Amino acid sequence: MGDIVVIGAGLAGLRLARILGRRRRRLEGRHVLFIDAKDTFDYLPALPDVAGGRLKARHVQESLAPYLERQGANVTRGEVVRVDTDAKEVSLADGRVLGYGVLVIACGTVTNFYGLADVQTQAFKLDTANDAVALYDAVRAHPDKKFVVVGGGYTGVEIAGNVALYLRRHRVKKGTVMLVEKAEDILSTLPEWMRDYCRVNLSRLKVALYPECSLAQVGYREVVERHRADGCRVDLVRRRAAAGLRRHAPL
Repeated sequence: MGDIVVIGAGLAGLRLARILGRRRRRLEGRHVLFIDAKDTFDYLPALPDVAGGRLKARHVQESLAPYLERQGANVTRGEVVRVDTDAKEVSLADGRVLGYGVLVIACGTVTNFYGLADVQTQAFKLDTANDAVALYDAVRAHPDKKFVVVGGGYTGVEIAGNVALYLRRHRVKKGTVMLVEKAEDILSTLPEWMRDYCRVNLSRLKVALYPECSLAQVGYREVVERHRADGCRVDLVRRRAAAGLRRHAPL
């Protein structure tokens, strides 16, 4: 059947590596190759803790090559730009073409900026441990600014909470954390009692919630504009955005 090629070495990819590693005899000599744009696996659920200074980046990273070698697999660094299912070939951005017998796509997600080019160039995202370190460095450098977190899902709530905790630990009185969410409430997929619990705790951390608001524009340096559902416009100073997620599509 040919070699097994896996695009993406995130949580799903590494889980697959463990499963295949336990069933090496069933692979009948087929090689397993992972393709990923990074040399490390970054544990995404803990990235907000890095952004808030509660964890070091090295505590949420694992080098891919040694881990995958222990599972009997190999890894190559690259970005997939095309998949030819007829020829059973994967094309990489650097010009390499890799053949496969079985293809698994486990690319994960990346930050969704919803087509707002100014946001993409000026706002912070949280896709990797390096992104988390960059955000942490910005919080340390400007603790007295207003931090706007866009997106009231799991990641946005965690970022807002961790930044607010950092400001509390360092007794920063002027710093402000704002959480903007387009839906009627944060964490809309959770039961009401869990959302209530999160709102209470965010309030204790002095995180200001702005439901039914969407990001309209980010100014070059300092102004973030958003619209309420009732049409009211409010200007927010300084930007620290973590928008929603979209599927990473390499094809």
